[in-house]
Amino acid sequence: RIIYDGTRFSPASVYPNTITVNGFSKEFSMTGWRLGYVACSNQEIIDKINLVQGQSASCATSFAQYGAVSAFTGEVDSEVDYMVAELEKRRDYVTKRLASISDSPKLKSKSDSTCTNLVCTNPGGAFYAFPFFEGVNDIEYTNRLLELGVGVIPGSFFGSAGRGCIRISYGDAGLPELEKAFDIIENSLE
Repeated sequence: RIIYDGTRFSPASVYPNTITVNGFSKEFSMTGWRLGYVACSNQEIIDKINLVQGQSASCATSFAQYGAVSAFTGEVDSEVDYMVAELEKRRDYVTKRLASISDSPKLKSKSDSTCTNLVCTNPGGAFYAFPFFEGVNDIEYTNRLLELGVGVIPGSFFGSAGRGCIRISYGDAGLPELEKAFDIIENSLE
């Protein structure tokens, strides 16, 4: 449900042979509770999944099960809607700051800057931005940012296509914290 632009689409609404695997971590802020679910109209597939799951995990803890029941009863719909609206504000701020840094005459005029170009698409959902910093070693850069007080993840941790990118989470940081972090990021590129 953390979608800002467009609408949700369920493949199961079009394709009968769909297996949906999902969790409660993001949508219901149950990170770390290790609770998920599988949905499928084919009972034989569900039975096979149960055989594997039953041998690899015993039982979800009771507080997580109660949380999942509340999530599915609709008791938390207004809270989720509020959370998504707040995340959208943060997403808009993050992308605005990244665009501002990308268009900055200071960045463009610095011949000794390691970053020659900054590109970031507008995230349509979730709570991460994944900007590409051309000419930057993402691991070294994220270590430098960490020393300056900003924690981000190197893009190369997500595979070779992520080299030069950093993953910025705006899931937990409010606008004041994001402003401080982006001031540091912007100054680190000058």
